[in-house]
Amino acid sequence: MANQVTPEQVRAALRFVAAIAGSIQDAGECPSGPLYAAVMGRISLEAYQKILDTLARQGLITVSPCHMIRWIGPAKAVPNG
Repeated sequence: MANQVTPEQVRAALRFVAAIAGSIQDAGECPSGPLYAAVMGRISLEAYQKILDTLARQGLITVSPCHMIRWIGPAKAVPNG
């Protein structure tokens, strides 16, 4: 029987992608190296690159040749109050 991904694993992966996207959005821009260093104990470099590629394909970030990540997606909503 092949390894099957559980619904909880999918939810955890989506939370991780959202956390990385949120970190980039909050910073506006950040170097990729320190961001990966912050998560390297949790995911592989390959998985990290796939997350960045996915965010870039969705038009949320750009990654410069010098590995600077810039948020180009929608601005964060500011709560009224």
